[in-house]
Amino acid sequence: MERFALALLRSLRDRAESLRAYLRELQSQNFDADFALNRALEIFVKYTYSIVAQADGAWDEFQAPASRVRQMQGLLSHLLVQEETVDTRFARAGQTRIPGALIGSIREECNSLKLGKIEPVVTVGAPGNFRTIPNIHRKLFENLYYDPQPLEPVPTIAIITVPFLEGTRPAWHPLVIGHEVAHLKIEYDQAGIFDRLRLRHKVEALLSSIGELPKNFYSFTKLSPELGPTVCMENLLRCWMSEILCEIGRAHV
Repeated sequence: MERFALALLRSLRDRAESLRAYLRELQSQNFDADFALNRALEIFVKYTYSIVAQADGAWDEFQAPASRVRQMQGLLSHLLVQEETVDTRFARAGQTRIPGALIGSIREECNSLKLGKIEPVVTVGAPGNFRTIPNIHRKLFENLYYDPQPLEPVPTIAIITVPFLEGTRPAWHPLVIGHEVAHLKIEYDQAGIFDRLRLRHKVEALLSSIGELPKNFYSFTKLSPELGPTVCMENLLRCWMSEILCEIGRAHV
């Protein structure tokens, strides 16, 4: 068990080092890109140091081999998720194939929505895939206690990833600008938005009227029963209503 734990630690260190080297390569390829892209890549580089530091700290803190295995497996899984994030967000030529006019329009829309502290990064992703990460620092470090920069950077770096064929064409700009930027607005003002909609009150009234949820509700939605029916239903409605509100944002543009 001890040897297995050590193998996991070595694997984590090797993967983190490889990811860091790849990120440095991306930085050199995009040296003339704007500030936000290089800042986003640098945050990922810091993550590779942080995940190793946390692994080393956990190794010293937990002496039992079984505990070390659990800690290393959890951190290695965390690293694998971020490797996939880098691959899907940056591996397709980064920002160099995104029209400058689109990037400028997205920033203008962020300013019009009073999202002045958010700096959007636009990258090319997989075909047919529009994705937004509202806060890359939070995504990387929220589950880690070792953070070399405990305070989130200002401005906040958000990543909007678009497919090249659809996302960079003028006809698709309303979707990219309206819908995806609306996700940022909802992310940073969701408490106010959903409070005004009295979502919790509506969920409680709905549950009161139907009595109980269907037996396959949790397996179908992949939500944890430990959250309770009210929280689960509220989360589902938030996701559904977020998409509707983002479509309204697209229509606005």
